[in-house]
Amino acid sequence: MFAILVRVVAALAALVLSVNAAQAKNTTRSCDGNYLMKASLVDGIPPTKSLDWSMGDFATTASCGSTEPDHCRVIARDRLFRCYREHYADRWSRKRPEICRQVQRYGIDDIKTVMEQKVCCSENALPYRDISITLYGVTNGQGPCAVWIKHGGGFNQQTPRRSMIASDYKMECTTVRANLCPHLASAGALRIEHRTDRPGSDYHSFDEKNLSACRNACKKDARCKAFTWQRAGAVRPIARCWLKDSVPPKVSNNCCESGFK
Repeated sequence: MFAILVRVVAALAALVLSVNAAQAKNTTRSCDGNYLMKASLVDGIPPTKSLDWSMGDFATTASCGSTEPDHCRVIARDRLFRCYREHYADRWSRKRPEICRQVQRYGIDDIKTVMEQKVCCSENALPYRDISITLYGVTNGQGPCAVWIKHGGGFNQQTPRRSMIASDYKMECTTVRANLCPHLASAGALRIEHRTDRPGSDYHSFDEKNLSACRNACKKDARCKAFTWQRAGAVRPIARCWLKDSVPPKVSNNCCESGFK
């Protein structure tokens, strides 16, 4: 009888150890992620400077039942990339795919609208009527979540891993701004006229490299009824802003962007 009891106790102990071992092997690891949009064309030509927009701050976690953490990270990373690809492919449904519901902090449903609003409603997009972007899905974190580059000095440098989701996705920013950019359409906002000059009626001018700053200067000045912003290199080497106390006739000209109240 004692021998039987000893065998039962040993069997129970082995069962507990096996359960604990299984639990110990249920490793979980995560990767972070976001979208990156880079302008490839602005008004049909390559941009003269880099125009980038980042969107989202996501994370996904995977359990792999293994003590090898990088295997979990590969599963988490691939889940993020699958979410990116499926959501863009199904963008016209304006619904979040089921795979994206496994991603933490992924609050995007209508990805088409969110992308267009992020790009076209930004200040650095104001000079352009339409923008074509390349869309990347990005992952970051430890191990295979990121890319590790070995340098000659013997140390590794971490850089985010990215995969192209779409190229040359064209956004009609003039239409998007009218429908999705309330801060640009609010009272007192100036309507932007691309590739347009309004010569005459100037009461003040100054050097200004940013269109948005020129526009805001007119917006804040009660005397200002219109403005013209002249690109650097169009006439003079430095960009210039012209404030106007009336709204003169417009002239089509690639030198300038204009606006009026």
